[in-house]
Amino acid sequence: MTEHPPLKTVADLKLPRYLGTWYEIARLPMRHEPEGCTDVSAHYTLLDNGTLDLDANAVLAGEFKLNGGEVANGSLGAFSFNLRAGAISAELADYLSHPVNLYKTTDGTAVLSGANTYTGNTFVEDGTLQLDGGSIAGAVHVKDNGTLSGNGEIARTVLCFDGGTFAPGEMKLGRHLSVQNATLRASVSSAAASEILFTNPEARVVLDNAELDIVISGANAAQKFTLVKDAVFVEGEFNNLPEGAKFTRNNRRFHITYQAGASGRDIAIDCIQTGALFMVR
Repeated sequence: MTEHPPLKTVADLKLPRYLGTWYEIARLPMRHEPEGCTDVSAHYTLLDNGTLDLDANAVLAGEFKLNGGEVANGSLGAFSFNLRAGAISAELADYLSHPVNLYKTTDGTAVLSGANTYTGNTFVEDGTLQLDGGSIAGAVHVKDNGTLSGNGEIARTVLCFDGGTFAPGEMKLGRHLSVQNATLRASVSSAAASEILFTNPEARVVLDNAELDIVISGANAAQKFTLVKDAVFVEGEFNNLPEGAKFTRNNRRFHITYQAGASGRDIAIDCIQTGALFMVR
């Protein structure tokens, strides 16, 4: 097979040159488009608030980089996605039928709120990748100074290791969770936050040299919530909170056990001061 040099990407995308209506003059079949699709065009608009409105199925033959601003509507495919900061509500998709990866390797916060279908891996090595009701179809790797946070759904495994932080708000996992030499952070500030992390009946949760960072704020913070729900197997404990450990948060005293629930595998945190149950599975 003939080898070709990597495609070069532009250092800076000049949006005004990209805006307007684009017409398709040749095409390959697309899985997400109906058969016999013809007369295809796409229109790109820069809104007054700085948002790039795709309103189309866009495909970039190179790397897509975001360093602020917002990309909304439609679907965007590229060889890879590199996010520093900004917000994306558009769908991030594979490049044609080839799986692509997403990288978060610099400081700043990038927010995903769309139903993303790219099937490669997501790598969070610095800054924060935040799900805001969005979803990720592949596995997520969190390490170094990276943080994965927010609410949404991850279809496959979350691997948090070597200094990474996993800080779910209310999140559903399709496969497994592994926290190795890393931190799992749970923040509760309202009575409505009763369930944090949902897994599945085949999920395995591995805690290996893991720390649990619990933040409880506000007088109305939930007295009972589930951190990891429905896991079939839990291995290990948090280093800083072993079986029977007691700790204080927000002027309340808590107690932890790893043997709660009908299965005996729930990790439960009991609010000793009021007798309420603060649950972690």
